[in-house]
Amino acid sequence: MTTGRELPGIRPEVHKITRTQKIGWLVLAAIVLGVFLIWFISAMANDDSTTPINNSGKYEAMAQCEARIENLLKSPATADFATDASGSGSSWTVTGTVDSENGFGALVRSDFQCTVSLQGEGATTTVDLLE
Repeated sequence: MTTGRELPGIRPEVHKITRTQKIGWLVLAAIVLGVFLIWFISAMANDDSTTPINNSGKYEAMAQCEARIENLLKSPATADFATDASGSGSSWTVTGTVDSENGFGALVRSDFQCTVSLQGEGATTTVDLLE
């Protein structure tokens, strides 16, 4: 019986995958998977998106300084801070600007600088500049 595409008396060639070829494909897949896993684990171990240990107090120092500055403002609820900190361990210098409303409702920008000393659960914050 012919399907129209076959010549009478000639069978189409059927390609069968041998056991050796199956094993070869499995070995190749295992190698590719192994390389991918090694790359993935290496990438996760070298992830630079985490905060370095020496900056662990930076954000706490910034928060302490901003809280102290807010206490000195006429309208602390309107405060919008742009803050940065330098230092390490327990001693930090925090600088930045704050936009807030004055007593007349006008928005003013002030520069500030604090020295923050982190000690266990507490902190000592000194406002060095607010103008």
